[in-house]
Amino acid sequence: MLAKSVPVLKRVKDNKCRLIEKHAVGFYVPLKDQLTALLALPEFQTGFDNGMSSDLCYDFADAAYVRQHEIGVTSTTLLLRLYTDDFEVVNPIGAHRKKHKITAFYWTLLNIPPEHRSKLSTIQLLAMAKSQHIRKFGVQKLLQDFNNTLNKLWSGVNFCFDDGQVHLYNGFLVCALADTPAAQLLGGFKEGVGSAISPCRSCDVKQSDMARLFTSAECSMRNRDEHCNRLTHLSQQNKRGFEYWSKHWV
Repeated sequence: MLAKSVPVLKRVKDNKCRLIEKHAVGFYVPLKDQLTALLALPEFQTGFDNGMSSDLCYDFADAAYVRQHEIGVTSTTLLLRLYTDDFEVVNPIGAHRKKHKITAFYWTLLNIPPEHRSKLSTIQLLAMAKSQHIRKFGVQKLLQDFNNTLNKLWSGVNFCFDDGQVHLYNGFLVCALADTPAAQLLGGFKEGVGSAISPCRSCDVKQSDMARLFTSAECSMRNRDEHCNRLTHLSQQNKRGFEYWSKHWV
């Protein structure tokens, strides 16, 4: 569990207001503990597969990104998929709409056969918190354990099982599935892209040109250095300047 104090203006008696502190709380499940329990299951070991099916791309393991990955995909490489979405715990069309909205993160191992990946027994809960807190504080702290474990998996992690055996596995994150607002938030971009002049996070195509451009070769692609420079520029702006420039970039 993670907690952070948030100043909240609360109305008290006689119509007076005072500033109080409330905790913004998020919950996460340690990734290594989940992997240890999952890898120890006999049915998982039976279905564990990193085999390439053919020259055609039928599954994630057939993609060039996975085949040519720098750590090398072997029979002990864990392929992870991240998924995130929001859900309401009250009536989504009532007066309290969005007040109790929760953002949840899940992960799935792509080493299991595709027909079993959408079953509840194979989808693992990673973390959750109120959506308003995630939008205010970001996802870095909430997903810190997930990121740290992925960094360790890059070079290999020893997993100890109940029978005393120790196995070395490495692995990496293959993809993150999300709708546009969730993907924007997860990547650290502007969540709402409807009013942005350049709404795509991968290229600089303008809103007015999106209807006539269809391939990446027709667009000027973004790069990491340019994105970091834009973030630095935004951090130096006042509120009015931030609103103006944030519409130019996602």
